[in-house]
Amino acid sequence: MLEKKINFINKYNPTKELIVPTIVAIVLAMEFLDATSLNTAVPSIAKNFAVNPIVLKLSVICYFLSLAVFIPISGWCADRFGTKVMFMASVGVFIAASLLCGISQNIWQLTIFRFIQGIGGAFMNPVSRIIVVRLFPPKQLVKIQGIMFTPAMLGYVLGPFLGGILTTYLSWRWIFYINVPLGLLTLYWGNIYIEQHVEKLRRKFDILGFILAAVSLCLITVFVETLNHYEFLSIHAVFLCGVAGVGLFAVLVVYCLYKVQPVFDFALFKVRTFRIGFGINLNFYAINASISFLLPLMYQECFGLSAVQSGFLVLPIAIGFIISRFFASKIIHMVGFKWAVSVSIATTLAAIVLLSFIGAATPSYFIIMSELLFGMATVGVGASTGALNYIDMPRDKISAATAIDLTFRQFSSSIGIGLSAFCLSGFAKFFMLDMFSVNAKIFHYTFYVIALLAVIALYVSFKLSKQDGMHAL
Repeated sequence: MLEKKINFINKYNPTKELIVPTIVAIVLAMEFLDATSLNTAVPSIAKNFAVNPIVLKLSVICYFLSLAVFIPISGWCADRFGTKVMFMASVGVFIAASLLCGISQNIWQLTIFRFIQGIGGAFMNPVSRIIVVRLFPPKQLVKIQGIMFTPAMLGYVLGPFLGGILTTYLSWRWIFYINVPLGLLTLYWGNIYIEQHVEKLRRKFDILGFILAAVSLCLITVFVETLNHYEFLSIHAVFLCGVAGVGLFAVLVVYCLYKVQPVFDFALFKVRTFRIGFGINLNFYAINASISFLLPLMYQECFGLSAVQSGFLVLPIAIGFIISRFFASKIIHMVGFKWAVSVSIATTLAAIVLLSFIGAATPSYFIIMSELLFGMATVGVGASTGALNYIDMPRDKISAATAIDLTFRQFSSSIGIGLSAFCLSGFAKFFMLDMFSVNAKIFHYTFYVIALLAVIALYVSFKLSKQDGMHAL
């Protein structure tokens, strides 16, 4: 009788089942909210700092770059210093940097403080995921990923809407100030409910691998972000960054394959579901970052909408998230990961094509339906790959897998924004058109390029078998 009672308590522990995933969801929502809310405020900040709106992509991209640079050591730090300590420290850095961003007086200060903010985010996101993955068995990951992923991605999509409201009625600076109360609430709850976990078997810190990863990813990002923008670097310096970045990354791959306990354990790509999920995410996060950057810019600069109108106009994407949230996991259980992912990506592709038809005279219902479809499809992809990537992963490799997965998610996000900016300026020069003309043709052409990323992701998803991940459902 006593044994049954103990099992009952363990099975229905509310802290384990609800509170910890909720804390993680708030953290992820806060980070994604911050990452995207700046997009709506770009024209206002550009006017405040007297710079071109496209130049402000530096402040957006440096955040993602900081995430990509420091995420690789997040797993090691969590193992070495403990998950609770790193969680609390990272949230504290994020809050402090948010305040500094809010008081920035020029684009360079904002860029530097955004990079520091990204350092906090680089630990906050993966450590949160490690806490959850270690807490729950594989069969519960789909359910828990649904609890965490939807609020987090709502923050990602609601960012432009909230950013528009704050920019219009208060100031763009409040985009950063709003992180303070959310962060303090998270620190309070985290201190009470999150348990400290330190790995007994600690791996050595790969200093050389970290330096190779940081330098190579930075150089590749600089190359992509400065193409067609040679105000800061000459064309020769830009392409030198690209060649050096790719070369150093190739060295990093070879180094990690032969190094014991490397910064990136590329041997984990032998796990089939992780390899395929990684390939999908690489394209998927570039698509999401691009759409989040392009839509508010097009609505404001081409169609003359205000920041709050622009933010309101992207709200259907968030509504699509909410709708899809209620049946995403059920669909995965019904049809399996392969068809859930493939159909969701195909729907994403169709939605991007529809977005490319939006113009100044486009009926509101068409915009709403296109964005609603995009939001619903996005949840389908994210909920599937979020669980699929770790279902077959050995428990002692979760930290290493998380470092690879999240590093390249953020890196692909920065590349996605850079690719969008490159396409906007490149098409404007090639077709000799005004980038911000009312017909928005340059944006339409850019949507076509982003759609190609969805085609690649769809191709990768076809490599899944019907049996992949079914043992965990």
